[in-house]
Amino acid sequence: MGRLPRKQSTTGIYHVMVRGINKEPIFHEEKDRSRYLEVLAKVKESAPFLIHAYCLMDNHVHLLLQELEEPIGDTLKRIGSSYVYWFNCKYERVGHLFQGRFRSEVVEDDSYFLTVLRYIHQNPVKAEITRHCCEYPWSSYAAYAGAAQRGSVLVDTAFSLGVMGGREQLLRFINTPNSDRCLDIENVIPLSDSEFFMLAGVLLGGKPIACLMKMHPGERDQILRQFKAIEGVTIRQIARLTGLGRWVVSKV
Repeated sequence: MGRLPRKQSTTGIYHVMVRGINKEPIFHEEKDRSRYLEVLAKVKESAPFLIHAYCLMDNHVHLLLQELEEPIGDTLKRIGSSYVYWFNCKYERVGHLFQGRFRSEVVEDDSYFLTVLRYIHQNPVKAEITRHCCEYPWSSYAAYAGAAQRGSVLVDTAFSLGVMGGREQLLRFINTPNSDRCLDIENVIPLSDSEFFMLAGVLLGGKPIACLMKMHPGERDQILRQFKAIEGVTIRQIARLTGLGRWVVSKV
């Protein structure tokens, strides 16, 4: 059976998500995230489109884009091929980085546009990486808050601010607790602490989890990456059960 055609947005606005193959990280360090933003800027210059919001997580990216001169699919191909080429050269790897085609949903009205905008900026909060949207440096939140930040010039804030009626109102809306369910990686069942300890013991070869505190950073980070790949586990849970700082866990 062939692939079903994507639903076309009458507004040209799409909520897009790209993710790493097999849930693997697509960013290993800050320079990787910076490079992705540079690619967005370069493609935006050659084939203009609008970026209303973005959030770069460890193994996936959320984008709120509006197509202008070319179909959004062509734009995403430009972005993906450029970043993958650079990433593969840097890490001396070959093959695919992203999991198949990008996922997308149409955004047809102002109400859902604002819902997606909030959902994207609250991704790090709901993933328990940060407590507040403003604490995460790799989203477009700072552009809406009026602060200088890498990539903030990428974001077209005028439409969002106009829909909501101003910066203060929009920031209040973005930070409002909610149960929004938009396009996501997948629905997973949270892992219990006892289940995590059991799986961690296997990965550590029977050693106590406390041994991570004494490991060489390189060896420790390799184990942490394996922990983070476990379905249903959260960064906050790993940090709490290992005794390591949340930033230490989130950056690997």
